[in-house]
Amino acid sequence: MKKVQIILIAISLCLTSFNSATADKYFNSVVVQDSIPVQSKEEKRAKAKQELKDSHQRLFVGVNYVYAKLSTDLTFKLENSIFSANISLESNFKLPATRMFFTASLIYRFTPRSGIYVAYYGITRKATFTTEKDYIFLGHTIPTGINGEAYFDTRVLSAGYLLTILQKDHAFLGAYFNVYIMNLTTGFKARHIDLDANLGLTLPLPSFGLAAIFPVKKWFKIHANVGYFGLSFEDLGGSISSFSLLLEFKPIKWLGLNLSYQSFDISVYDIQDGINFIVDYNFRGPALGVSVVF
Repeated sequence: MKKVQIILIAISLCLTSFNSATADKYFNSVVVQDSIPVQSKEEKRAKAKQELKDSHQRLFVGVNYVYAKLSTDLTFKLENSIFSANISLESNFKLPATRMFFTASLIYRFTPRSGIYVAYYGITRKATFTTEKDYIFLGHTIPTGINGEAYFDTRVLSAGYLLTILQKDHAFLGAYFNVYIMNLTTGFKARHIDLDANLGLTLPLPSFGLAAIFPVKKWFKIHANVGYFGLSFEDLGGSISSFSLLLEFKPIKWLGLNLSYQSFDISVYDIQDGINFIVDYNFRGPALGVSVVF
């Protein structure tokens, strides 16, 4: 009987000790949890901004030198006429079918969620040649045997808002909503002949696209960008699509050496002085460049 009592007393002491330890552990955890300060929304935003600044991914500026193959077709049609003329500026007017030129892009994220995206490129081309047959150009006839100069200049600026969709472990995915300002200028100059047209689209033309950065190694990243714009009015409209794939090699933290492939397609129509213009223009090619990140 005494043995049973001793066993019961021992079990009771063990249970009491266990309950006391459990209570102390629970009490201590509650105290620790209660001692952790709760951050306000403003404090969380400030912390996220500081983390973005410290990540050195707030500002990206890239400049690339593109070697591109170009194709430019112009179609002219007088209003209320069933006849039209089509000219390839590379085949008929001897403009260079390949060209080297600079492109530039910028991404600036002023908050972890929001930023701006800007892209620009410009190409100037001209050629001197002698016409081998009659051409209808800008509503006028250029006769055979005329020695003159043809040109086609392109200026494209795209700028707008960048929304961060995903940001994790230096990987980035964003959607941009941009406005295009585009100016296409073409013409033909010869003795007693001076034809030119400014096929400029300076309206706020919306463009939508995605920009992404995928880190593969600490010293190697892949950038991708795709965009599209389309607009159609009775006497003005067209479409623009762009694509780029860039490999960035980082010898140091803030500097990148880039190898990329870029393509850009424009198809626009306009009416000037009773003439319908249709421009189909594109370039595609590899590029080398540099980028800086802060």
